[in-house]
Amino acid sequence: MTKDMTIGFIRSPRRVLSGLLGILLLALILRPALGSDTTTFDYGRHDPGEGGTAFYRPADTTEPLVNPPGEVVRNVILLIGDGMGTSQVFLSRLAACGVDCRLHMERMPVVGLMATQPLGALVTDSAAAGTALACGVRTANGMLGVSPDRKVHQNIFEAASDKGMRTGLVATSTVTHATPAAFASHVDTRNAEPIIASQMLARKINVILGGGKQFWMPQSIEGSKRQDDVDLLQRAKDLGYLFVETYGQLFAAQGPYVLGLFQNGPLTTKITLEQLAASDAVTHAQDGSGSAGSVGAVPDDDTVPAAADHANREPTIEEMTRKAIELLNANNENGFILMVEGSQIDWVCHSNDAVNCVRQTLLFDMAVKAAIDFAQADGHTLVLVTADHETGGLTITQDDNRNPRPLWSTGGHTALPVPVYAFGPGALDFGGTMDNVDIPRKLAKLLKIAPFPAELPASAGVFTADAPQAVPQRQ
Repeated sequence: MTKDMTIGFIRSPRRVLSGLLGILLLALILRPALGSDTTTFDYGRHDPGEGGTAFYRPADTTEPLVNPPGEVVRNVILLIGDGMGTSQVFLSRLAACGVDCRLHMERMPVVGLMATQPLGALVTDSAAAGTALACGVRTANGMLGVSPDRKVHQNIFEAASDKGMRTGLVATSTVTHATPAAFASHVDTRNAEPIIASQMLARKINVILGGGKQFWMPQSIEGSKRQDDVDLLQRAKDLGYLFVETYGQLFAAQGPYVLGLFQNGPLTTKITLEQLAASDAVTHAQDGSGSAGSVGAVPDDDTVPAAADHANREPTIEEMTRKAIELLNANNENGFILMVEGSQIDWVCHSNDAVNCVRQTLLFDMAVKAAIDFAQADGHTLVLVTADHETGGLTITQDDNRNPRPLWSTGGHTALPVPVYAFGPGALDFGGTMDNVDIPRKLAKLLKIAPFPAELPASAGVFTADAPQAVPQRQ
């Protein structure tokens, strides 16, 4: 252990105690996964409450997915696990189904590694990393879609929209948080979430789903975090958006523009077993298989919990992903690009919380499954899974009894490369080692978008007087 690592461990007794308890609990939970030849261990199913992982449905096979024939990319689904490195993926696999199985993302047939360095530093924050993934250029930590020399850079959503494609954002954070904001705004500080919300609406992204209603309400409304009387929710309705606030409203939503804000702040990411049963019944009503794709009509079945509690909850990231795909794909000949962020993997890794790292990663993996389900049926959809950076410096060893032993080296981000998984037409372009700026550049080439990267007029950006060159990594 290095001197810096030692200091990191002793500087917060509460974190040390929390980390030790988390390691002990996870070791006890995971022991069957490595102490047996079976791969049927079900992490979290002993806990039927909102914090369990009974929602997770492992793949039936470890065989790699087979890319569909053809090379035409009509749709792109980019899924970003914020803070998710290779260790987070592996730990979640161990917990979900054992050492010999694979998460849904791990069955994707093309795998690469991606560097995450920002402009002028070794360790990135989510704003600079998001800008690289959205705009194909590096910028300083804290900045979104702009660079320190006050240049404004077009993002892949804007370029796709100019081509006639639809665009969508899904996040479990506030939708104006750094990663989704990188695909929808140009500001020199990620902390300007009210400004980001205004820019996001002005760009008329077709589908926006997540948390953060507090930045869309005028200051006169209790819970608002705006400092003006701008009512972006009313403005959205005037622009033709359908505004929804619950799972039930989202489930029924139709139309080319949908804004779903399901909490004032970030989503809780909680779901009970009863809600899960209802969700499964609804999600798979049309195909009857319980394994795939379309959201259908509520089945006429007395075993499905009725409605009120189920309809009024927030949706899961999987449900938001499936609905976003449905909305973006409906009556659409020009294709779409959707970004889905598993935002809270990063947050629990900042806290060195191994148990909830697993939970958030598995929630995200179910969104990956939703994307794969659609892509397999469609044949012209490229699915990419990656991360903006790794958080926590997670490593996995084993104790004397061969139980997994997760160890953390930091409470911040690291400079480690992160995985890239790809499936669908164009997937082969994403194998090997690459930089984060390569992701949107490759996407632009596949979508026949040129030129890219590209600059926008300075008037497209917002520059504050006290623009930060860096921000704390924990944000």
